[in-house]
Amino acid sequence: METPRTILTELAIEDFPDVLKMFKDPETTTYIKHLQTLTDLEYGTILENRLNQMANKIGYHWTARSKINDDFVGALNLSPIPNTEMMQIGFQLRRKYWNQGLAFELAKRVLEFGTVEAGLKTIYGVFEKDNIASRKVLEKLGFEVEANRTYHEGIEVYSYSH
Repeated sequence: METPRTILTELAIEDFPDVLKMFKDPETTTYIKHLQTLTDLEYGTILENRLNQMANKIGYHWTARSKINDDFVGALNLSPIPNTEMMQIGFQLRRKYWNQGLAFELAKRVLEFGTVEAGLKTIYGVFEKDNIASRKVLEKLGFEVEANRTYHEGIEVYSYSH
């Protein structure tokens, strides 16, 4: 898959070093609390679980790279919300790619994949209450408030649907 400025490829083991480096960057996990304190082994387990979701056709995970220089931009997903069959969109970009419209561009392509190619009827966007950037991207894509929830460790999140 691609967007005007990036190429998206399915997550592969070769991508793990780039994704792990992004996971460990405190700025990129400001609103992804569960990624902030994990060990390398736990990060590896998360990535292995993503590969398993793809192999079992219950989730989709991609990495995005710049068309200009093949630089790692970030990671995107359509995957089940834990303990549900509801599919959520997710996007995490390296700090150097923030405020350039790339989150919208990439999420738009993933949303298109989900609705057109994967045939999903509803896609959810779940984000921490204070994550204004994610809220703006989802609203620009046409997502609407579905619910306010509190997840593990008392983290308050908003759930949007499209």
